[in-house]
Amino acid sequence: QTQFVTAVTCIAFLLLSFFFFSLSIRAANHVSFLVCSHPWKEADEVSIEDILPNETQETTLKDRVKIVRKTIRSLTIYFSMGMRCMYLAGPTGLWFLGPWWLFTSMICVIGFVACLDHGIL
Repeated sequence: QTQFVTAVTCIAFLLLSFFFFSLSIRAANHVSFLVCSHPWKEADEVSIEDILPNETQETTLKDRVKIVRKTIRSLTIYFSMGMRCMYLAGPTGLWFLGPWWLFTSMICVIGFVACLDHGIL
């Protein structure tokens, strides 16, 4: 019974981390399109104004910056949640070996993340 719960929890953390990393990549692609969709006009190329609808052309630079800022914020949140799920998947997998392995590995992960956050490593 306990091993089944452990396995399901570990797999759930891994699936969640995959989901969050996928959303983070999606948000990064959105940011690249938002940054690069400025209406440039070259002499020999097709104008972007011919391709984009009017409401897209009418967005101001201030609106674009707000959209990019919101998208980058969601990108960082998704990436952070993906990393947290990966950090939890390891100790949850070690839970198979016993509760002390889980406790010890969680203390190690917390110490490692604290060192990373405070610039010790």
